[in-house]
Amino acid sequence: DERRNVGRLHLNTAFICLEADPPRTQEAALHLEVAEVRLRVFGSEADLAFVWSERGRLALLEGRHDDALREVDRALPAFGEMHGEAARCLYLRGRALAGLGRIDQAREALEQAAGAFGREGARQQQAACYRELGEIDLAVGDVDAAIRALRAGLNALDPRRSRA
Repeated sequence: DERRNVGRLHLNTAFICLEADPPRTQEAALHLEVAEVRLRVFGSEADLAFVWSERGRLALLEGRHDDALREVDRALPAFGEMHGEAARCLYLRGRALAGLGRIDQAREALEQAAGAFGREGARQQQAACYRELGEIDLAVGDVDAAIRALRAGLNALDPRRSRA
């Protein structure tokens, strides 16, 4: 158990490195490497899926869309019934596909993620999906669709439903 926890500690440290402003990508990569080595031996498939999804996020931050897609596609089936984590993978998948210019597939992944986040009550994450959809629509020149997506994001953040 302690060995597994050390692997998870490295995973959590990598998460913090990626959340830093600016992200500490080299340090995160090192922690993810150690986490994967430990969790391959002492963890579960779900533990490894967290490593792979964070590797996908790291790859996106570094502009390596192919690598990001490969990592999140590896993680997605391993999350099984963890719907929130699967939705995060779909969000990352959509962003990676958009970066690769695969717009229709990106839109599909982001719409799936928005729906999953909505079912989980994760309104901020749902709004982030709609923001990405709006950005895609703006990039291809579909202003009307962009407005609809961005408004859907605002609706997800309806202040009447917020405790803030």
